[in-house]
Amino acid sequence: MSLLCAAPFELDAKPADACPGAAVPVTLTGAIPTGTAFTLDTADVEIADAGVSPTAWSATLVVKPAALPQGVSVLATAKSGAQLRVAVLNVGCKPVFKIDLDTGETLTLRIDWQKGNVRGGRGTGVWTKAGKTLDKAEWLASGSRTSFTFERIVTDAETTDRMLAARNQLMSPEHQALLKKRGDATQRLNACMANHSGNAKALSACIGPIQGELNRIQLEMDQRMKKMKSGPKAGCELLNVEVENGKVRGDADRCADGLSHAFSGTVQAG
Repeated sequence: MSLLCAAPFELDAKPADACPGAAVPVTLTGAIPTGTAFTLDTADVEIADAGVSPTAWSATLVVKPAALPQGVSVLATAKSGAQLRVAVLNVGCKPVFKIDLDTGETLTLRIDWQKGNVRGGRGTGVWTKAGKTLDKAEWLASGSRTSFTFERIVTDAETTDRMLAARNQLMSPEHQALLKKRGDATQRLNACMANHSGNAKALSACIGPIQGELNRIQLEMDQRMKKMKSGPKAGCELLNVEVENGKVRGDADRCADGLSHAFSGTVQAG
């Protein structure tokens, strides 16, 4: 029970688990003031066959087929304006999200929402492209109603492989050569500053070409780091999802190419 404003009454209920399409009987018990109105905090569930007495409010809550995981509460509003929020349903079960990345890769994510947990679940995600499976892994899900976050679970073996890949990249002859070039250029830059500290024009003429060289070296190092195979095999590992009318959109991070990507898609309640 959540108290929204000072209320002269208390109500209790035991939240039930429900899947989309279900019809669930609920009962709130307590001393109910005459004229108290009962509504829900979501449009994804409807009230049917409601009845009220001085000590209880009972109804059947009908979950719409397209409802996504969420907690549902009854709002009890007395004539005085005092209001109570009482949790009555945990809607979850097994929604399926289809994510189309702007790279042409598609993730099909089947989530098994935890009973009694309106904020999270776990499932299997498969990345494909042109009908070919690229990656299959376990995912964690969190969120509610219209906003969700999905994160791929990285196994211990994958973590070890990625650390070795990063180490090998940093120790490669190509990377070491870039480090030497950067060190040499930095020494020349310092010499410019020491030799021309009192002559702004000469200092600028000396520093300019060296700074351009340093910028090019850094750009090449950044590009090599982005291509470093220390991330996922395909797609992305972190998705922030917004849902509206069965359509999904959002941004994906920790991607195979080292970049962030936009995506769109669909969701099917289940």
